[in-house]
Amino acid sequence: MKEFNPEIDGVKPTVALHAMDQHKMQRQYPAYLGLDVHKNTIAWAVAKDGRQEPEYRGEIANRARDIAKLVERLIGEFDGEVLL
Repeated sequence: MKEFNPEIDGVKPTVALHAMDQHKMQRQYPAYLGLDVHKNTIAWAVAKDGRQEPEYRGEIANRARDIAKLVERLIGEFDGEVLL
């Protein structure tokens, strides 16, 4: 297998390093959180790592108290892991 050399392959080293860092970052998240924010409500969905189908979880009121409850629920569900 050919070793990747950014200078020979015509890729700027900073771009290649950034792409490699992005790839590593994507693997450390157990799930991806999608938010559709409106004035009064927030619809939310979770897609677990591994290219699974996103799961629509419902709507919450767009209030600090309800957002805090959602965050607490997600912390418990994913054992405090960082979500994207």
